[in-house]
Amino acid sequence: MSTLVVLAPQYFPLASVGAPAGGGSIYIGEPDTDPTDSDNQITVQALKEDGTLQTISQPITLSGGGIPLYNGSPVSLYVEQAYSLTVLDINGAQLYYVPDSPLFVFSDTEASIDGDLAVGGDLSLIHISEP
Repeated sequence: MSTLVVLAPQYFPLASVGAPAGGGSIYIGEPDTDPTDSDNQITVQALKEDGTLQTISQPITLSGGGIPLYNGSPVSLYVEQAYSLTVLDINGAQLYYVPDSPLFVFSDTEASIDGDLAVGGDLSLIHISEP
């Protein structure tokens, strides 16, 4: 089973101004830990444009529009367990920290919550909101 890390509102904004966190970084790790510490990081996969999953390294870079990238292309991020998540801005300042992922499990091959689409079987979905 994989868990889809869904970005609501589909990009990471700067909390102070609502603009995208362009050039920032995402770290994903064990629940209730600091995911910027490499010892706490978990395996993250990117759903590529061709529909395949590729294991990617961390940190995960954000585009100028605040969207996760893999080899320059926007991707959805998947993990196979509960996780913590930290987002840093371009200067390395922390924008968000989610200590333990709130999981929403879907059993349909496609499901939707608040307009966000989860693709594939048994997925868990996380929504990030401004602090």
